[in-house]
Amino acid sequence: MSNYLFHGCDVVALAQTYGTPLYVMSEDEIVKKIRAVKALFDERVERCLTHYASKAFLTRDMLRILKREGIGLDVVSGGELHLAREMDFDPRLVTFHGNSKTEAEIAAGLDYGVGEFVCDSAEEIATIDRISEARGRIADILIRVSPETESRTHAHMATVGRGSKFGIPPVVLEDAVRLCERLPRIRLRGFHFHVGSQLMDNESHLEGLEAVLGQIARIHASCGYAPETLDMGGGFGVAYTEDDRPE
Repeated sequence: MSNYLFHGCDVVALAQTYGTPLYVMSEDEIVKKIRAVKALFDERVERCLTHYASKAFLTRDMLRILKREGIGLDVVSGGELHLAREMDFDPRLVTFHGNSKTEAEIAAGLDYGVGEFVCDSAEEIATIDRISEARGRIADILIRVSPETESRTHAHMATVGRGSKFGIPPVVLEDAVRLCERLPRIRLRGFHFHVGSQLMDNESHLEGLEAVLGQIARIHASCGYAPETLDMGGGFGVAYTEDDRPE
């Protein structure tokens, strides 16, 4: 006789039916989290759209939930992009991240019509321009900026700080913006930054935001460029233990 229920489901019966290891997700909890984030951001800030990071967990049913709840999708691989396309996810709501995209993945994103590519280097920007020209496309991109701040999380989950492999450092950001202005198949929409995962408070986000806004002000002063999009990334913490207190 089972003595453990998960959202009304007998987990022993589930294991007997489907075998182990078995991962069981609660749609109710997923929807509750999505709606809580939307209430904090999308419903309070004009032209704000929450995106789900598909690298966390992506299946057809998860995409069905995301479509129904009306939020965007971040992908980092051709497989995730393929699944989104198979489920007819609105490509305009898809942002293609990742600092090691293959040319085949870039081409697939262009053919699908993803909303933006997030670019970590000048080399990637030039590659997207070349592939876009061959396919007769214009690519909307966001430059991933390195805030060079600290992240209040485990070191393995931090994506900022000096020497991080993610994002374009402030010292060469102006060069990247001017490169976008010169390339005929690139349309620079704005900037993206990410401060890490499993963050229990908003201090890392706010410090990163302050740093990036300073960089944007300097770019505007030197190049005259003003972004229309600012994509703030960072994973909200989950309480794994009784001592964890996500704010």
